[in-house]
Amino acid sequence: MTSPAPNLSGTTSPTRTAATDSKLKRCAAAEYRRLMLKGATGMCLGGHLAVRAALDARISACVSYFATDIHSRTLGPHSSADSSPSGPASSAHTIDRLAEIKAEVALIFGVKDTHVPDAGRDLIRAKFRDAAVVFSFYEVAWAQHAFIRDELSKGRYDPAVSKVCFELLLELFGRVLKTELGPRDAAVKPPEHVC
Repeated sequence: MTSPAPNLSGTTSPTRTAATDSKLKRCAAAEYRRLMLKGATGMCLGGHLAVRAALDARISACVSYFATDIHSRTLGPHSSADSSPSGPASSAHTIDRLAEIKAEVALIFGVKDTHVPDAGRDLIRAKFRDAAVVFSFYEVAWAQHAFIRDELSKGRYDPAVSKVCFELLLELFGRVLKTELGPRDAAVKPPEHVC
């Protein structure tokens, strides 16, 4: 039998040991870390703002639906749209600051989105990859811009696809924000080739 150890309140208890107190402290620390995790999500301009929020290291997960203006650098001060691969010097635009993102990000677009055309989606995907952000990129066949909105969507709403996209959000937020897997190793390792 172990001798009594001071508990969290500083008193001794015959049923508590130093090992028990250590385990309680670890559990409390893990719960605190879990409660401090935050996610961001949004659609359209809100999708862009969710990605922009992920520039803050306090955001751990981000799901962005058909985010506008990331590719064109037209949110905030600008003289004209700029969808070039390299932005202006000292750019504050979201696409030029992606390397600051520590969160895991899911980006969801419709293939028929006229607000974020093919070239814009390609640029966004390439810039996320170049910035070494942990991200997933989904393009929904036949979907237009705002395909999740069931009101005022002018016939673009697709309930089945909307359900799948919501499940993507639940999976990412559930895994990153709810499950205590310990600190994430930021080092990206090459995939193991197995067959």
